[in-house]
Amino acid sequence: MPHWQNWSGKQRSKVDAIHFARSVDDIAAVVTQLSETPGKRLRVAGAGHSHAPLVVGADQVLDISGLSGVIATDVAHQRAKIWGGTPIYMLGRTLHDQGLALRNQGDIDRQFLAGACATGTHGSGSQLQNLSA
Repeated sequence: MPHWQNWSGKQRSKVDAIHFARSVDDIAAVVTQLSETPGKRLRVAGAGHSHAPLVVGADQVLDISGLSGVIATDVAHQRAKIWGGTPIYMLGRTLHDQGLALRNQGDIDRQFLAGACATGTHGSGSQLQNLSA
């Protein structure tokens, strides 16, 4: 039986399966499969940087590390479309080369963008909001 653990090893869980998504179709297939099995819990896992037991207790885990990178940029509107499995540390140079940047980020840059947004990751500064804002 596979197991999942966060980066520190303090959050651990045995699971029935870990699915590695490489496309939106992969995600749809996993969700469809689990919808046919009532009562099964699916949790999405990124870099595992939260100390909270967000994945613990899941029957199956969806690993989004294969959904990484900048999809598109719009410099005129200062926007970028980025896969949720993108580690924050990968964004600096990539966005800079397009004339963009994150306005703010936390001091740890190993989280995946989706997890950092979902858990309220923030940097410093009274006028700066968290990543999901």
